[in-house]
Amino acid sequence: MKYILISCILLQTSFTFSQVLTGKITDVKGAVILSASVRIENSSYETVSDKNGVYLIELKQGKYFIKFSAPGFEMYFDTVDVFELKTVKNITLEPINLIDEITVIPKSSKEKGKEIMKQVIDKRTYFQELLSEYSCDTYCFSSLEKEKFDSLIEILVVGNESLNMIEWRAKTSYKSTSNFKDEFYAYNDFSDPSRKSNFDNQGPPNDGRVGETISLAPQSNENSNPYLFVRGIKDAHFSIFENSIYAPKLTQNPLVSPLAFNAFLYYSFYLEKSFIDSTNQLVYQIKVKPIFSYEALFEGTLFIRDKGMELISYDLVINPGVLLFYNDIRIKCDYEKNGERLVPIKREFTYTIKEGKEILKGLIRVRHSDYSFDLGEKKSSYWLETAVYTADAFEKDSSFWNQKRPFTLKGFEKSFMHNQDSIIRYHETEEYMHKNDSLRNRFNLKSAFIGNGFYRVNSFNKSRFVIIPILAQIQPFGVGGFRYRMDVEYQKEFKNNKIISVNPNIDYGFLNKDVKGSFIGSLMYNPLNFSKIGCAIGDVYESINNTQNVMSVFIPTNKIRNQKIEINYSRELLNGLYLKTSLLYSDRQAIGDLQTPGWIKEYGSFIFQTPQVFDRYKILLATFDFEYHIQSKYMIKKGKKVVYGSPWPILYLTYKKGIPSIFNSNSNFDFLQFKIQDDINLKSFGTSQFTLEAGTYLQKKELRTIEYRYFRPSDNFFFSNPINTLQLLDTSLRTPNSYIQFNFIHHFNGFFLNKVWLINKLKLEESFGGSFLTIPTSNFTHAEFFMGIERKFRVKRQIFKIGCYFVTGDSNIGNALYHFKIGINGFNNFNNKWDY
Repeated sequence: MKYILISCILLQTSFTFSQVLTGKITDVKGAVILSASVRIENSSYETVSDKNGVYLIELKQGKYFIKFSAPGFEMYFDTVDVFELKTVKNITLEPINLIDEITVIPKSSKEKGKEIMKQVIDKRTYFQELLSEYSCDTYCFSSLEKEKFDSLIEILVVGNESLNMIEWRAKTSYKSTSNFKDEFYAYNDFSDPSRKSNFDNQGPPNDGRVGETISLAPQSNENSNPYLFVRGIKDAHFSIFENSIYAPKLTQNPLVSPLAFNAFLYYSFYLEKSFIDSTNQLVYQIKVKPIFSYEALFEGTLFIRDKGMELISYDLVINPGVLLFYNDIRIKCDYEKNGERLVPIKREFTYTIKEGKEILKGLIRVRHSDYSFDLGEKKSSYWLETAVYTADAFEKDSSFWNQKRPFTLKGFEKSFMHNQDSIIRYHETEEYMHKNDSLRNRFNLKSAFIGNGFYRVNSFNKSRFVIIPILAQIQPFGVGGFRYRMDVEYQKEFKNNKIISVNPNIDYGFLNKDVKGSFIGSLMYNPLNFSKIGCAIGDVYESINNTQNVMSVFIPTNKIRNQKIEINYSRELLNGLYLKTSLLYSDRQAIGDLQTPGWIKEYGSFIFQTPQVFDRYKILLATFDFEYHIQSKYMIKKGKKVVYGSPWPILYLTYKKGIPSIFNSNSNFDFLQFKIQDDINLKSFGTSQFTLEAGTYLQKKELRTIEYRYFRPSDNFFFSNPINTLQLLDTSLRTPNSYIQFNFIHHFNGFFLNKVWLINKLKLEESFGGSFLTIPTSNFTHAEFFMGIERKFRVKRQIFKIGCYFVTGDSNIGNALYHFKIGINGFNNFNNKWDY
C-alpha cells in the first residue's frame, strides 16, 4: 500500500511541470505502426512512435497543427488543443492505395538553400563570440535500455528493459573553447551495480626504471562506461557555431559543422520549405546533406529564422561510418533568444548500440536554464578542477527530483528507478553483502585456470585476496627451463580511502632446483595527492631495464639475478607535478652458470640469447623521477582525486645516482634523462604523437654494463608501440654515453581514403611515422620510416585498430632494411585516446 501511495504522489508531481501529448498510432486493422512520424507543423518539434505504436511529445499549453505520417500510409493532419497535463490523441492511418507519394525538390531549392546558408555562416562568428562564456543551471537525464524479445518469436520486440539510468543537476560554466566546469549539487546514479568496480585504481603501478614510458600520473576507471557519455557540460556542449566539434567519445575525427567557414566543401544545402512560426516570423527549413559518405559529417535539418538569420534548432544525425561505439546517433537542439544571444535550452541525444545479439538504446536529455554571461575574472586554477560536488549531492531524495525534474518520466523509467533504489538499499544490507561475497568467492574451475584466478572478497572491510590463475603460474620457458610461480595479492581500502596492498610471490625452477621470490608492499595514505610509501625485498631473476621484445615474454633473454631491498615514496607535489623517489640496494649476479634444458641447446639456440657475463657487484642506487602535466585537469569525487590529463606536452625528468662505498657499493655514476611527449590534434587532418628523449651520464667513475642505457630489440613481425620503440633494431643496444631518440606517428584517420569511391566502404585509415636514434660518441645513427593501413573493430566495449605497416630504415653500420609488420592498437575509454 505504501508503494502504491508513493507511486501516485510521484505520478501527480511529475506532471505539474509540463504538458504531454501522447497516443497510439495504428492502421485500419488495428495493428500498431512503429516509427511513425509525429511533427508539429511550422516548428522543429518532432517525435516517432515506439515499438508499441505509442508516441509522446512534451509541449507548452496551446493549439497545435500536427502531421502524422508513415511509409506506405496516407498523411493525416489534425489540430489538437493541449491544455491538460496529459492529452491523449490516438490516430488511425489509411494505407496508400494509389501511387506512393513522391516529394519533388525544385531545382532552385539547392541554390536557395546555399544562398540562405551563406548568410547564416556569415553571422556564425557573431553569435559564437556573444556566447564565448556563460554559466547556467543544467539538468541531464541519461538512460540505457535493452530491447526485450518475445520468448517464442526471437525477432519480435515486445518491450524495453532498463540497464542504466543517471541524472544530475549542476551549475555549469564555459569559457572560450577549452574551459568547462561542473558544480554538481545533485547526482542520482541508478547504474547496474554489477557493472561497478570494487576498487578504484589508485596511484601509479610504476618502478621508475630508465628507458620506460610508464606514467607516474594515476590512472582511473572513473567514467569508463562509453555508452553513457554525457557526464558534464563538456560532453553536452555540442555547438555547431564552432567550425569543428571535437567529441572524442563519439568519433575519432572532429565533426565538421554545417556552419563551418568551409561547410560548402563538405555539405549540400536544400531549402525544403518555409513557414510562419507561432511568433509570426518567417522560418526556413534547410536540409543538410553530406557530400562524402564516410567523413565525420552530419545529415539532417536546420531551422533558420529569416530575421537575423538566427538558428532556431537543429536535428542532425552523424554519419554512422565514423562512430566509435554506436550504430547511429541523432542530436537535437533548440535555441532561445536571450537578448542578442542564442542560447541552447534543450538538447537530446538518441542512439543505438549493437553488442553481440543485443540491441541497446540510449537516450540523453539535457535542459539548460538561468543563464548568466559575466563570469568575472577566474583564476586558471578555477578551471583546472573541472568538477566539484557538494557534500549532499549524492543524498538528494525523491521529493527533490520530482520537484526539479523538467519533464515527465516514462512508466518503465519510473519503475526502473524505484526498483534500482530498492536494489541499492538492499545492496547496503548485511544480508546482501554476505550473499554477494559468497557468490563471488565461490570456486570456479574456468576462472581458476584462465580467468581472474582464485580470489576472496570481503565487502564489509573492503578487502580483496587474489591468487593468479593456474595457467599464469606455470612458466615452461622460464630462466633455466620449466618454472612454477605463485603470486598473491592482498588489498584493503579503509573508510578514509587509504589503501594498503601487499604482493608476495615465490618462484621455483625444477631443473636447477632454485627458489626465488619477493615481497612488495605499499600504503596509499593520502588519496587527494596520491601520497604513497612502499618497499620491496627479494631474490629474483630480472630483465635488464626491460629490454625484452614480444618474443622474450615467452622466451627470457638478457636476465640477471638480483638480490635487492628497496624503499620508495611517491606523491603529487603540485597539481600535475608528480615525484617518485627510491633507494635501492642490490646484489647483482650473472646467471651463466645455470643449467639449460637440452631442447634449447639443440633447437632453440637461435632464439635464446646467451646471458650476459659480468662480475658480481653491489650497488646503492638513488632514483628521482619527475613528471609534469602542465595545467592538468581533475575533479574531486567522494574524497578521491580523478585526473583527466592536460592539453599540453608532458615533461619527464629522471636523475639516477650510484652511491659508492656505502654497504660495499661498487657503483659511482650520475645519469640524467629528459623526455617530452605530446599528442597533437590536427582536426580533420588527423592526430600526431611524438616522443623526444635525451640522456647523458654526467660522470661514470664506476659504471657497470648493467647500468648502461639499453634499447630493446625490435620484434620480427609485430609492430610495437612506435612512440617508445624502434621497428628495425635487430639486436639489443646499450651505451654508457649520451644519446638522442625521437619517435613520431601521424594518423590521418581516413582523411584521403574516405574520399575515394568504393575504397571508402572498406573504412581503412592511413598512417605514417618514423624514428631516429643517435649515439654521437659511438658514431652510431639509425633512422627509419613507416607507413600503414589500419582498420578499427570493436569487441563489446573495447575498440581496437589492426594495422599492416611497411617499415624501412638505414643506419651507418649496416645495410638498408625493410619489413612488413602487423600491429594492434587499443582505445582507452577513460581518456579517449589510442595507445599510439
